[in-house]
Amino acid sequence: MEVFDQAPAGVLVTRGEDHRLLYANDDVRAMFGDLPIGAPVRECLRDVLGQEILAVLDEVRETGETARLDEVRVTADRSGGPRERSYG
Repeated sequence: MEVFDQAPAGVLVTRGEDHRLLYANDDVRAMFGDLPIGAPVRECLRDVLGQEILAVLDEVRETGETARLDEVRVTADRSGGPRERSYG
């Protein structure tokens, strides 16, 4: 999956019913910090992902159809306190 390391967009790959993190590219790590590979995204990104994003992940898993989120607003509580950002 290293082909996605320098992609100009965030790439996050999960697997299974609980969406365990398999891969996060440089862009995702720049946005959210180092994420624990193998952890469910509901745990490692719980302060970031809203229910609507988790619902999209569930739908993609169930249907096999791709999804594109043109704009995502998140509030991350990383070093320096909570901060809201929009990605799109």
